[in-house]
Amino acid sequence: MEQSFTRFYLYSIFISFICVLYLITQFSFKNGNPTCNNYVFNVYLYLAMSITIIGLFAYLINELVSKNNKEKHELLPKKEIYNKLGMYIFGGIILSFIFIFMLSMTKDFNTKGTFYNHITWLLFLGSISLMIYPYFKSQEIAGIIDDALLSTALVFILMSLIVYYQPGVFKKSYNYVVPGLIVGLLSIIIISLFNIFITQDIEMYKKISVYISYVAILIFSLFVSYDTSHMFEMASKCINFPNYPKSSLSFFLDLLNLFSSFINIYNN
Repeated sequence: MEQSFTRFYLYSIFISFICVLYLITQFSFKNGNPTCNNYVFNVYLYLAMSITIIGLFAYLINELVSKNNKEKHELLPKKEIYNKLGMYIFGGIILSFIFIFMLSMTKDFNTKGTFYNHITWLLFLGSISLMIYPYFKSQEIAGIIDDALLSTALVFILMSLIVYYQPGVFKKSYNYVVPGLIVGLLSIIIISLFNIFITQDIEMYKKISVYISYVAILIFSLFVSYDTSHMFEMASKCINFPNYPKSSLSFFLDLLNLFSSFINIYNN
């Protein structure tokens, strides 16, 4: 029987966390303050740290909500998970929007906001963990998690490499393409809400949902490229005290939405 939250993955995540933390202390800070040296590398370090922290939070949630050792490692029906944690997951969604707003309102370079930025970032990751936890505990999608993670990683790497080889294209088109992507994102959110509350035929609901996921993958793939281009621009502007939690936030949201879209497609 397939298991979830095994010790092997826990140890792997914890070791990754220690390694990334060490690299952050070596490259991202100087004399106790964030440094602009290796700006691009540091943003990716914070992105990696976000992923490892999400993993550790997920294990903590699993430890807190499981009644016994058997339940810690067994996969559960998605319905059972949401019946047990529905209110907490909903609370996580609300809190994540609040912390995203708080983090987005911080300055890109700030001499006095380092502690606040990191605390807000950690709280945001904690709230997101409540939303992600069911993905790794559900029987229905256990077999496609690896495929979704691999697909997300490949898209992220490919779209980032395109910018590395053709940075000028994205830099010139940034100011008029990104607003269009935002409009497209708002459109699929509205269509998704209509699909949830109005579509009554289950098969039609599934078809529309899958089409929406394909469009979402296209939009967030482009967001990865334009966020990479923006990161290079910020690196050129950085003088001191960069806000790395904020800089890595857009990439993390891109990955999160790509991952959930691939899950939806693979799971139909």
